[in-house]
Amino acid sequence: MGAEKPPTRFTCNFLFMCSGYYRYDAGYTPEFAGRERFGGQIVHPQAWSDDVEYADKRAIVSAEDEPAIGKLAEAEGIDGVIAPGIDWPVAIAARVASRFGLRHPLSPETASLAVSKQRQREWLAEAGVPQPGWRLATEAEGLPVPCVVKPPDRQGQKGLTLVRDASGLEAAVELAVAESRAGCALVEELVEGPEVT
Repeated sequence: MGAEKPPTRFTCNFLFMCSGYYRYDAGYTPEFAGRERFGGQIVHPQAWSDDVEYADKRAIVSAEDEPAIGKLAEAEGIDGVIAPGIDWPVAIAARVASRFGLRHPLSPETASLAVSKQRQREWLAEAGVPQPGWRLATEAEGLPVPCVVKPPDRQGQKGLTLVRDASGLEAAVELAVAESRAGCALVEELVEGPEVT
């Protein structure tokens, strides 16, 4: 049977940009192929036990503050960076990883495309992919109704309004412009049917 081997300990410096998805009653647990064969401990981020050392340092920095994240990454000599489950920080994580020569599943260019609804629409149009009609706007005059109005550069449904009546159009555009980093609204033709995100 032989002597028992001492445990092997692996460490690395990861920057986890932790925010985004959270459900208080039960966190989401994705399926991992081969999970049953994994010999290590799996800890759900919403169910830490007291015996798990999961971080030796903490820093409170906005997941959208790229300069601060870059400074933190440089100061800590990180080995990897992981973004939260929201759009904008994905591009930040990709750029920070690129800046420090770290592997990341997305290039900064791909990540930037993924988080900009305007760039996605432009890219789809260039590729000839059918899509609802759309345009950028800063005011309501001349826009079609019904429509969907949203910031072109915000995650989730922040600043999004479904406008079925012209009386709500001006407020919808004002909200989207106010929430947008670029100061404009993306106005899309409403296509009736199931919502697929």
